[in-house]
Amino acid sequence: TPVPTPAPLREAYVVEGAVALEVGDSEIACADVTLNLAVVQSLAEIANQSLGNIEVSCTFVPARRLGSDGRRLRGSALHTYNITMLSEGAAQDVAGRISNAPKEEFADSIREHLPAGRGSDIEVSRVSVKIIAEPAPAPDSAPTPAPPTPDSNDADPDSDATADEDSEMDSAEPRQQQQQRCIGVAALLSVFASMLAKL
Repeated sequence: TPVPTPAPLREAYVVEGAVALEVGDSEIACADVTLNLAVVQSLAEIANQSLGNIEVSCTFVPARRLGSDGRRLRGSALHTYNITMLSEGAAQDVAGRISNAPKEEFADSIREHLPAGRGSDIEVSRVSVKIIAEPAPAPDSAPTPAPPTPDSNDADPDSDATADEDSEMDSAEPRQQQQQRCIGVAALLSVFASMLAKL
């Protein structure tokens, strides 16, 4: 049965970047599953992609105070994202949609995907995007099959016959030597008998 030929491995194009949100408490924002899902839904909506094709992780930058007046800056929740595409053209289309969307559009889209009464204080401070080409993985090299081990049942019958003949010849040689010794002894006895008869 012929082995099916595997499909060739293809190069992938990853659209990656970050969406930075200014929030009151960045640590709580990063741990907020509802907010993280809203960011994913916003990216899917703007990039025209399915939710399952987008990976997002969040890193928080704590708020800090500036100057002697103790004025406190807002924290930042940095949502980094990856969107994997199978062609360079599709990746460029996704990257163009994200880069051309105003920050206010991102913020409005995130608020729309949050429960009512939430997200009014969210601001998008930065959106970045770039394309990374990932080479196709090298195919697994098939192991070289080991040479077959000869089976004892597959031995050459001619070699077996030759071995049997050699064994028979080896066993026949001692019998011939014994017969020759017996003939020699009989001859000597005959000579002694004739000599005794003459005496």
